[in-house]
Amino acid sequence: MAVWQDLRFAARTLRRNPGFPAAAVATLALGIGINTAMFSTVNSVLLRPLPYRDADRLVLLWTADPRVGLNQRPTGYANVLDWQRHARSFEDLSYMRSEPLIWSGEPEPESLETDFVSPNWFAELGAQPVAGRTFTADEALRGEPLAVVSYELWQRRMGGSPGAIGRTASLGGKSIQVIGVLPRGFRPLHKNTSVWMPYTHAPYFREETDSRSVKFG
Repeated sequence: MAVWQDLRFAARTLRRNPGFPAAAVATLALGIGINTAMFSTVNSVLLRPLPYRDADRLVLLWTADPRVGLNQRPTGYANVLDWQRHARSFEDLSYMRSEPLIWSGEPEPESLETDFVSPNWFAELGAQPVAGRTFTADEALRGEPLAVVSYELWQRRMGGSPGAIGRTASLGGKSIQVIGVLPRGFRPLHKNTSVWMPYTHAPYFREETDSRSVKFG
């Protein structure tokens, strides 16, 4: 009997305040959304380890730039060189910078996120190629136009052919040579990265070797 009385009272309240249900639903939806986002972040960062070798020992270093109000800004290459020479808190330091570049050819040109990295970047993340190889320190220093590609790009644009290793392609209007393929399902630091090239091919690299800041195209 008490239950029916409660239901009738609730129905009368809702008729007198038609906006209340919408507000309640919106509040509930907002609360669920916030909790879902928080759980996703905690799950990906704390509960589920990053899919890299020794993930608990990896850190990302940024540069703070008070002039533009940024606490996380890409670092000029000169700073990276100083860290490599003088930092004693790290076992190893690698360099990475990302830029979107156009991959030309059939079936049609495609914009691909490209990471320009130092050779030790692959070893730090435990990224062992399933086909071909990665580039060496000497090759990177000489600025050879070599590229390691994702497994997905290898399948999509090269048919997954072993013969694709060693072939040339056009990236950013320049000829490159594909020398390796990373494993299927490898998760890049930048979500959409499909190509990795020596850091010496990064845009503005030559101008930034003596700079403490990063230029943007």
